[in-house]
Amino acid sequence: MNNTQIIDDIRNKMAKSQSSFYNTNLYEDNFLSQNNILKFFELNNNSENHYMDIPVKSILAISRNSAFKEGIHLRTWKDLLNNYINGFNWTSNVYKYWDNDLKDNNFPAPESMHCLKIKLYSGIGVCLNGNHRLIAGASYLIAKNGNDAVFKKAYVEYELLNEQLLNNLLLKCKENSKISILYEEKKLHNLLETNIYSDRFICIRNDKIKEFYFIEDNVNLKKIEIKQSFIDKSFSYIFGSKLENLFKKYPFIILPQEFIKIYKAKNSWIDRSLKTSEIIK
Repeated sequence: MNNTQIIDDIRNKMAKSQSSFYNTNLYEDNFLSQNNILKFFELNNNSENHYMDIPVKSILAISRNSAFKEGIHLRTWKDLLNNYINGFNWTSNVYKYWDNDLKDNNFPAPESMHCLKIKLYSGIGVCLNGNHRLIAGASYLIAKNGNDAVFKKAYVEYELLNEQLLNNLLLKCKENSKISILYEEKKLHNLLETNIYSDRFICIRNDKIKEFYFIEDNVNLKKIEIKQSFIDKSFSYIFGSKLENLFKKYPFIILPQEFIKIYKAKNSWIDRSLKTSEIIK
């Protein structure tokens, strides 16, 4: 018989916690890659491996597609802990594992392979290996240490995104703006006969007002002047006599609010964490 005492204990700790963290979303990494969300902000630089402290709430996505039903690309931490993680035959040694430096240590559980690995894109975390221990460990650490809980000295592949582009985007946004992006490797030429040549476009919605931009010189947002009557209410596509054939074929993807929230929060921790990290050679 499989023993689930440890995971049941963590679920109880979560139930007693007042943290709103458990109701935030974790995404399937395929959602980010298939929709070019990370590629949109890619800087094409090399990654560097570190042992570094990572805030639990900096994790945006996991890599285990079996955690998601077909057509569903996000689930809450609470849902995943209650309905995905089984924790069969885990012992109290897992608490010692999470409370100490993780580094390249194996997880002390049956059939666990390799160390926990996280890919960090300018402060936005994607779990590469160890989804079960990540979800259970995050839930345990938040219950124990609060919303500022960290994974200590986790194995991290660190890569910078195009932060200049991201920061320029945020300057255009209000607190509750909805952002949609369109990336096409084959550039969409001569947009509206205005000689706009770009492979990336952004729609920012502030209340009922939508503004459209193309990316110039990889960092600058240039506004596209479009009459409001040309814009369909669905927000997912742009329509109009000149735009219909162009953008109806290429749906904009809504950028997860968690993506922006995690990126903005990095300023409170990333520099300090990098300074105290150990570079893995």
